[in-house]
Amino acid sequence: MGVVVHLTRVVLAAATLDLAARQVARQSMWRAAGVEADAGTVLAVALVAAIVGGGAAWRRGRRGMVSVVLGLAFAAGLFAQLNLGARLQSDGFYYFSYLRSLWFDGDVNFTNDYQMLGLTAAQHQFLYTPTRTGHAQTAWAIGPAVAWSPFFAAGHVVAKGLRAQGRDVAVDGTSYPYRQAVCIAGLFYGLLGAWCCWRLARWRSSARSPSRMSVGRPSSR
Repeated sequence: MGVVVHLTRVVLAAATLDLAARQVARQSMWRAAGVEADAGTVLAVALVAAIVGGGAAWRRGRRGMVSVVLGLAFAAGLFAQLNLGARLQSDGFYYFSYLRSLWFDGDVNFTNDYQMLGLTAAQHQFLYTPTRTGHAQTAWAIGPAVAWSPFFAAGHVVAKGLRAQGRDVAVDGTSYPYRQAVCIAGLFYGLLGAWCCWRLARWRSSARSPSRMSVGRPSSR
């Protein structure tokens, strides 16, 4: 049974990597190996693997079940992002500006970053009013940018690889590999939060278990 669960994890990992590649690089990971499969087929394979692996995990006392469920959720989330056209938008641009500015400019003056990201309409002009430090305005925190940074770095690697292949992809932090990598980061951290909640609930449930409580037990003397 343990081998089945392990193989399920491998299949789910391969499926998520392929779906992520379709979003960040706009090409299938399998195409280079001569395998043609659309995103729906990849998700279907992941679903079948999760059903088989989940059944095996259940028979083993549910050991490994959580990793199978989260792996399938990640694959399904990536599939949904592909089909719904997930993209960087709204306040996401302002958090993203920290990443682009620190990575490429080594500062937190977002004047050129806002321009490069297309924030030039009349409604955005207040952003260009200099602060006391002479920088562009921002009311957004750096936290999301810190969390997104590993994914932004992966997007940079993909952008450079695509550029080396002759694709018309900017490597200045503004093109789709960077933006879509950040979209995937949002999904990843959402599932990570769900896993942390599950772990906390399990710990609380275990702590309240009668077998672990000594308060109120009658004295043996």
